[in-house]
Amino acid sequence: MAGRAFFADKDFTWFLGLPRRKVTTPFEGTITHATSFSSVFVRSVQSEKILADLEEKLEEHLRLNPRSPSHVSRNKLALIRYGPFPRVHRVLVLDTKGKMANVVFVDTGNIAEVPSELLHPLPVEFDSVPAQAIPLRVENTPAEQRILFDDFLRSVVGRRARVELKGGASKGRLKGSLRVLDGSGQLHSLEEIVAWRNTSFWGEVCNSNRFLPVVSPGHGSRVVQAISSVSPGQTSVTFFFHFAYLVVIAAAFGIIVLLWRKMKRTKERVARSLQLIEFENVVQENSL
Repeated sequence: MAGRAFFADKDFTWFLGLPRRKVTTPFEGTITHATSFSSVFVRSVQSEKILADLEEKLEEHLRLNPRSPSHVSRNKLALIRYGPFPRVHRVLVLDTKGKMANVVFVDTGNIAEVPSELLHPLPVEFDSVPAQAIPLRVENTPAEQRILFDDFLRSVVGRRARVELKGGASKGRLKGSLRVLDGSGQLHSLEEIVAWRNTSFWGEVCNSNRFLPVVSPGHGSRVVQAISSVSPGQTSVTFFFHFAYLVVIAAAFGIIVLLWRKMKRTKERVARSLQLIEFENVVQENSL
């Protein structure tokens, strides 16, 4: 998606079809999405009010303009009312496949496959607001990764973070460092979290019973679900299930190999038996 949907240059970032946005550093925001340990989307605190005002206008637009049959093609901006708590979002259409379309939510960075019939062309008066999702390439991500990516995603999305840009861009993302705030306001580097060296962060995540603001595709942050994170013990259980799954696959493969070898030997024995019968018949004919 990088290079086609979003871009970055020095301290500017933008999505296809939307104006550039200058990103100041350092800034505080919310992690809205991640596609890897080092590729994340962050939305600044200032974006929350901008998106709240924009959402009201988008809702009013859809109310006053009932849907008419239309087609939103690839690389075009659109509106969609979507999510567990349906709200209006701006999206960029990445591809269309029959009745479905792959879209990226330009204000969070999430990608989803949605019914094409839900898409509305984005009016020109709403494409002057830059995308509020900032694509970031985190520079302080370690090669040593002791957690599953799904656990990482559940634990950091919706968290407040402090970002400091390092200058330059890589693959459509601004280069920077990122530190995540826990419930007590302490900062944790992404390096500590991914390598599991700072267990206080994971302890706070796993022991917390409070609701965290999870950013669903859309504008603003709302308390929509509880973060279900994973403790070291739970990760061990997860690893055990993964290991057991691999063992089952290996056992099934072994059984298939054994059956194949048995069938091969059976075919060889049958072939030898047929040859022997044919030889005996030839001998009997010659003796007669």
